[in-house]
Amino acid sequence: MTRAAGELDPRSVKIGGLDVHYGDSPQGSGTVLLLCGIGLTYRAYPKLISRFRQAGFRVVSPHIPDLAKVVDKAELEVTLKTIGIIAARFTDAVDIEEPLVVVGHSMGGGIAAETVAIYPERFYGMILINSIGPSDDREKARTTLDWALSFPSDLMMTRDILGTVSSVTGDVFRALGSDSQHLMSLANAAQRADITSALKSVRDAKIPAYVIHSDNDRVIRFRSYKKIVEILGCDSEVVQGAHGWMLTDARSIESSIMPKLLEMREVAYSHQGSFGSLLKEEVI
Repeated sequence: MTRAAGELDPRSVKIGGLDVHYGDSPQGSGTVLLLCGIGLTYRAYPKLISRFRQAGFRVVSPHIPDLAKVVDKAELEVTLKTIGIIAARFTDAVDIEEPLVVVGHSMGGGIAAETVAIYPERFYGMILINSIGPSDDREKARTTLDWALSFPSDLMMTRDILGTVSSVTGDVFRALGSDSQHLMSLANAAQRADITSALKSVRDAKIPAYVIHSDNDRVIRFRSYKKIVEILGCDSEVVQGAHGWMLTDARSIESSIMPKLLEMREVAYSHQGSFGSLLKEEVI
């Protein structure tokens, strides 16, 4: 059965002896690694995925709680950095087509920065959307439960409420069920995260980056966005909408995300060489 443009084929791959579930699409001209916000999977991003695929990209998106399970099994602390290491191993396991650009939303943005910082040679670009940023004492004052619950409540503020509910319903039930334990560990990791060092490494590696925030985000504070832009020294943009604007706002996806993504691919193709043999050492 042929899938809609905004859908991905559900697959799984073994990492550290555990199944990591992910969504995948046919091979294309370059690959987008989509790292989702807390409690969400690729199923919540049909408009974003549809536009990526229309532009000819292959899209792969791992289930973040599964990455946390691999970290747990290794008896390591669940942090954005340890999850970023597993995300890097994931890209090696699924045989990525170059050039590879990572797009991270919310917590996924923090993981994206950590992943690129560890293995900059693998990436030709990074787009952060309403991303977790550097440490903020005022953010740490919020309880983990409050931080985790602020995300779904913010999603209800999108202009297309019915579309948003339809997109995230399955993920919400999954988060409250089989993923609940790892959802809380991820929320705790996100609350304590400080990706300052990772952002500096991405900047020093001269990886093209673009940062997008929205004007009515109640999950990630505006000051966090400003700090990210200041550290990376990259172009940025503020769009209208709540924390989950890209779930349903096709117009802003087209005007804000796609030009930079296509530019990154064009620049990547203008350079000679390949990724080389990377990520072959066992990290965990």
